[in-house]
Amino acid sequence: MPTRLEQLQQMLLQEPNDEFLQYAIAIEYFSAGEMQKAVDGLEKILVANKNYLAAYYQLGKCYEAQNKITEAKNIYERGITIA
Repeated sequence: MPTRLEQLQQMLLQEPNDEFLQYAIAIEYFSAGEMQKAVDGLEKILVANKNYLAAYYQLGKCYEAQNKITEAKNIYERGITIA
């Protein structure tokens, strides 16, 4: 049986521009402790859509988990500005 991540990846193959699926995959990576993959996915979302507010929060959490406090603070502030 495919994992949740595998299911999401299969769905993304059919809808490659679906930001929610991209976000869900990044969250799965975060949950699995694969911070760089999570960061990459969340940054990709924000490049495509600077208004995707949830990505700012989760990206900040990723930076915190990597002990990148300055980056976390900066991304949280960007998200607050957008909100």
